[in-house]
Amino acid sequence: MARRLRYVLYSLLVTAAALWGLNAAIELLEHKGFIDTWRPDEAAVYVDDGLFEVRGSKVRTSRAAERKLSPSRFRAEAPGWRAFVLGGSFVWGLPWSEAGVHDDGSLPFWLRKELRARHRGAVEVINLAASGVPSHWVRRQASEALRFDPDVLIVASCNNEGGPEPSAVRQRLHQLGGYRLLSNLLRADVTTDRRRSMVLPDPEVDALRERFRANLEAVASEASAAGVPVLLATLPANFRYDRMEFVPGLPGIVDEAQRQSDCAVEGYMQAYRRDFEAAEQTFAGCRDVPEVAQWLALRALQTGRPAPQPNPLADRWGACVAGGIEAHYAGDHAAAIEQLSQCGDNAPEALRWVGLAQLDAGLLEEATTTLEQSIEIFPRVRCRPSFNRVVREVAAAHPGVHLVDLDAASRRRAPDGLPGPEQFVDNNHMTWAALAHMADEFLVVLDAEGLGPPNRRDKVLDRVKLAKDCELPPVPGSVEL
Repeated sequence: MARRLRYVLYSLLVTAAALWGLNAAIELLEHKGFIDTWRPDEAAVYVDDGLFEVRGSKVRTSRAAERKLSPSRFRAEAPGWRAFVLGGSFVWGLPWSEAGVHDDGSLPFWLRKELRARHRGAVEVINLAASGVPSHWVRRQASEALRFDPDVLIVASCNNEGGPEPSAVRQRLHQLGGYRLLSNLLRADVTTDRRRSMVLPDPEVDALRERFRANLEAVASEASAAGVPVLLATLPANFRYDRMEFVPGLPGIVDEAQRQSDCAVEGYMQAYRRDFEAAEQTFAGCRDVPEVAQWLALRALQTGRPAPQPNPLADRWGACVAGGIEAHYAGDHAAAIEQLSQCGDNAPEALRWVGLAQLDAGLLEEATTTLEQSIEIFPRVRCRPSFNRVVREVAAAHPGVHLVDLDAASRRRAPDGLPGPEQFVDNNHMTWAALAHMADEFLVVLDAEGLGPPNRRDKVLDRVKLAKDCELPPVPGSVEL
């Protein structure tokens, strides 16, 4: 019996050692770039084990975390005033960080430039945002950032609230390269459509909202215990978004088939810069990419041309919604509203177009209510109005948390109080000039609460010159600096 027990223990030890060695080999191959075991839809859910590597007095983003975060390097002990900026792609700098721009014009970019111009001494504004990450990711980012004695945490997280948070066990397992590889092999039948890096909205909105609240409360409590103030932001949304749900070629959102098409990505970046004629010509040559025909059909209607028949929009949203959109762009808004109100098969999409038709018909109050309801029901990676209310409530409940109401600021700058393409390049990402104005909202709160860097000096940043020097591309029709 004792010998049998020894054999069992020996077998278990050998098996464990073999599995440990195999896992180490897989992680080494991944570290060297030979394989990639992280699925796009997992990277926005599971948090990397250790966002930073500390080497003596220097800190850098870990190699694993660089899959999601922009590389950062800073001293372990701050030489002056330090802020970490946390959130999703709205903060991170999409699309400019993906567009080959010399400097990305992101929110941290404008904060860093303004604060360094206004104050003497060392000023660090470290961008810890990442594309597609929900609030539980940001909660983990905050815990990591608090290790390095920040003077303030800037949190702008709400656009990516989706599926349930992984359990602690699943989170730990997903740090093992061998487990990720085995999981991928066992799920080889998953289609590319399920490999999107954004998390689709959870239909249980009430539960999702409470998880969001709990994550913000956790950040507030941990920062308070560390004596670090928090600037907590609501997020603005493009209420007048009249394009496809996802533009073909969107980095970080497209499925694997789209990601492989240089044609779609090129057209996407042209559309982002509002060179729609060039984008249309580019997309015309890559119709094998999903959604391109639908994009072209919608573009035709928006420019006063008939949609191709049969209308590709009917394949995307149904014949009822497609017919309502055609009536809307033909100028018969009353008929569009009437038809779209009957489209029960795709109510979320119909509601969006009802609001847009009401707006063009001059029914501003009705349009505002409808478009807010549309975002609440199907946010399209935007912050639901009820989630922005949660942000305001959390800020009001914690003395060390200061509200920065970007939602209200964006509405103030918008025609009729409904933000649209003058500030946004898509459903939730802003032009770099609009982001500069959002940075102003943080600067106002920093000054009002006495949380900014010391040694103020009387200097004004020349934003126009800075934008030219940094080769930030013009965005026609955008708000100006």
